[in-house]
Amino acid sequence: MHNTFMICNYSYIIRDIMPTRSDLPPQIQQIIDTVQFATLSTVCEDGSPWGTPLFVCWDEHLNAYWASWTNNQHSRNVAHCPDAFLTIFNTNVDEDGAKALYMQMTIEELNTPGQISKALRYYQTPIGETGLDDLQPPHPRRIYKATPNKLWTNTWGTHNGHYIDYRKMISV
Repeated sequence: MHNTFMICNYSYIIRDIMPTRSDLPPQIQQIIDTVQFATLSTVCEDGSPWGTPLFVCWDEHLNAYWASWTNNQHSRNVAHCPDAFLTIFNTNVDEDGAKALYMQMTIEELNTPGQISKALRYYQTPIGETGLDDLQPPHPRRIYKATPNKLWTNTWGTHNGHYIDYRKMISV
């Protein structure tokens, strides 16, 4: 079974599983391919929100990877609540050309050599230690994997003759 969704007057068919990069509209694929930073939104233990810009790398299944110090606030937040939100968008366009991908995700800290080695196939950065041994104890940084649960993109329309912008779920 397939679902169809519309973005900016284009119709897309998505399989009844989480989309891959190639399933996404070209505008969204371009953002993932060219924008290296995303905003991670997590929740602190006291319930307050926390936002963090991250350098992220993606695999073909839209899993996001990054490395962080385990004592950073967002890492501590993920340890107690793995549900988070990731937003990626292009800031180098005019407002009427802006597209974003909003992702409700589940995050895990990768701890086994096998998990870390697999993630390092995607996580490529010239900054910091990024070898298998550098992302395990006793070193302070770990690699994290965020798996998407729900996806949205921004779109626009009218309501009672007035311009509105809103999020449109990408059906899975």
